Amino acid sequence: MDVVDILRRAAPGLPVERMGGSGKAYAQKASARVKLRNARSVHFAYLEPRLGEVALVLYPADTLEQARHLYRDPTQTERLLALRQHGWEVQPNFHFGYAEKG
Repeated sequence: MDVVDILRRAAPGLPVERMGGSGKAYAQKASARVKLRNARSVHFAYLEPRLGEVALVLYPADTLEQARHLYRDPTQTERLLALRQHGWEVQPNFHFGYAEKG
């Protein structure tokens, strides 16, 4: 069973797509992603194979709209950072973005 099958079983009814090898953002290795419904601070969840394991990867506040929602309430940020105390790896996903008019 590959990561696409696992994600489809974990998120029935949600759109799942295979990532990797296509040059899409965040798709440097074979993975699968699902678009989350009614999520405001993060829009996708990814599964990535890593050294015999499968990692759940999220990018909260990855867009300006998501960041505005997440950082509006300081308790949301505190809860996100508190995940480290429960075995989660929390690190920044620093990248550049730009907008061009015309």
